Amino acid sequence: MLWLRFFKLLGAFVFFAGTLAAIMPGLPFAMRRRFTFAVAAPGFGLSWALGFVLVSTQRHSVLSAWILGALVSSMVSLQALLYLAGKEERRGPVARPLAALGLLMTLVLMVWRPT
Repeated sequence: MLWLRFFKLLGAFVFFAGTLAAIMPGLPFAMRRRFTFAVAAPGFGLSWALGFVLVSTQRHSVLSAWILGALVSSMVSLQALLYLAGKEERRGPVARPLAALGLLMTLVLMVWRPT
């Protein structure tokens, strides 16, 4: 069970690192796109997959508020990243903060776990 937590945390860190690199304004578009698709997206997938395994092994309800909140906020963050990586012209004032806030909210809910 400890290895599951470790790899889920690793997936969350990879998603975090990929998101931060993908929303950095100084990087060229090709690099930001690469960070989105090669780093953030696999981290997201690993974090989600192992999160569901952990939920089932620890007998938490998937309908818990903190789990649903983390699922929604991580999905919002990923969708904002994919929107930004879709075209070079997409640098609006909403997508980057949305990606960062979604990621921050996900991490807060994963650590804090309100009941």
